[in-house]
Parts: sequence; C-alpha cells; structure tokens
Amino acid sequence: MHEPTYRQAIANAWHLVWHNKILWIFGMLSAVLGELSLNDFLGRMWWLSDKSATNDWWQKIQITVQPIGGWTETVGWVWVGAIILCLTVFFTFIAVSSQGALIAASGEMFEKKKVDFSEAWKQGVKHFWKVLALNVFRGLALFFLTILFWFFCLNFFAMGGFSGFLCLAIFSCVVFILALAVSIMFIYSAGYAVLENKNIISSIRGGWLMFSKHLLVSCEVSLFFLFLNFVLIAILFLGGFIVFLPSLVVWTVAGLTGYAEIMVLGLILGFLLLAVFIVIAGGLLNAFTTTVWMYLFVKMRKEGVVSRIIHYIKKIIKK
Repeated sequence: MHEPTYRQAIANAWHLVWHNKILWIFGMLSAVLGELSLNDFLGRMWWLSDKSATNDWWQKIQITVQPIGGWTETVGWVWVGAIILCLTVFFTFIAVSSQGALIAASGEMFEKKKVDFSEAWKQGVKHFWKVLALNVFRGLALFFLTILFWFFCLNFFAMGGFSGFLCLAIFSCVVFILALAVSIMFIYSAGYAVLENKNIISSIRGGWLMFSKHLLVSCEVSLFFLFLNFVLIAILFLGGFIVFLPSLVVWTVAGLTGYAEIMVLGLILGFLLLAVFIVIAGGLLNAFTTTVWMYLFVKMRKEGVVSRIIHYIKKIIKK
C-alpha cells in the first residue's frame, strides 16, 4: 500500500470542502477560535507589535472600568455586562461546536467515505467541553510564548550590537519552534478528542506522540499553510478591488447626477461586499485547513505519511 502524499491530501480536502458548502459555514463560525496552523501565533505577535492597537485596547479597558455612580447607572452597567456575557457564551458555544463538527465531518468522510452533517454537528456539541479546554490550553500557551518573545526582544534590543542580534535570532527560532509544536499538538489532540472520543489528558498525550512521530511531515504542512496564507492575502487584495467595482459604478452615477448622498451609499455597499468576501474567504480557508489536517491525521494513524524532504533525499541518494 502506497503512503499518501501531500497532493492527495490537498486534492481530497479541496474536493470535500468545495462540494459541501456547509463546511464553509462551520469554517466561518469557528474562525474566531483561530486557524489550525501557526498563523494564529504570528497574528498575536503582529498585534502586540502594533503600538496603536495595544494603546487603543488599554484605553478602552480604562474607560470601561472607570467608577460609575448612582444605582440606576450601576443597574444599567450590570445589564450591559449580563448581555455581553450571554452573547459571549452563546458565540463561544457556536464556534467551539462548529470546530468540533468540522473535525468530525472531515474525519468521518476520510474514514468511512460518507458523512452525515447533522450527526457531525451532534458530535461537535457532544465534545464541546473537550474542544473548548484544548482551545484554552492552546490559547494560554501561545499567549505565554508571545509575551515571552516580546519581553526578551526588549532586553535583546537594549543589549545592542551583534551579540544582541544573535541572541534575538536564536531565541526567535526557539519560540517559533515551540509555537509550531503547540499548534500542531492541538490539531492532533482535537482529532483524538473528537474522532476517538478520548479524554483531554489522553488526547494531549496522543497529540504529542503523533507530533513526535511525524515531526518533519507536521512542520512541512504547517509551512505550506503559512505560504498559503500569503497567497490568500494577495487574493484578498485583488478581491478587494473587484468587490468595490459596484461602488465605482455608484460613484460614477453620483458624479453624473450630482447627488453626494449616493457616494455614501456606494461606500457602504463597498465595505459590506468586502466584509462578506473576507468572511467567506476566511471560512473557506479555515474549513480547508482543518480538512487537510484531518486527512493527514486519519492517514497517520493507519498508513503513515511520507515526508517530502526525506522523499527527495532518497531520490538524490539513489541517483
């Protein structure tokens, strides 16, 4: 039996996602939890590096926690807090259950060659707490690595010179590798939790063992998705111009008729179309990413997956 290749993983995952649009919905709903790859960690580092974003975030917290006076205002804030809490719980449930359903649907398809999406959703709801706990563990680990990275960056920059640059480069590589390991372990652990119904400890142990056994393959796939995200960014820029074409038509009409209000309507239309485009593209990428990982997860348990680096090295040696 031939071991599956990356091309087969990509082809099978794309076929499943493209012909089952409900997976796009699962991908959109679970996108708030972050993509199943290293991009979530890189996004956190970029966010911390943007001083204006962190300052705005801190200012909003300071405004929110300012002292409030009067019992009527206090009751109002309690109601606002309760509403926000309820919405947070609701959307967390939807996002985590959708992620579990996406894992269950793709795993079932690759194992049994058929899928029942209603049953997949039930599996997502059933394993809600385990998937949520794994997301929390992953989030805390990546948050700790992000904070650690920026803390040491400040110290290494203060050192200056070649020694500071060398220390920063080495430490950056270490943090990158650790973040890569955490992200991949979460993917495999989620697969064990949903597809094999293992508890959290057993899922994490199984995720670590699978990662250590398929180290090269896991890293190669993560780097592939990192490259794919750069391609997606380019597509989003191109798509951004395309979705604004209807707005351009509206602005042209506004210029010919002299109605300035129509220009505002065109601007709103453009941003709405752009938001829809980004949500659909993000959901599709999230669904595709999860499906590829689950294909590899299923194959790793049964047949194994060939590392392309080792494959090419063997070909060179044989020559």
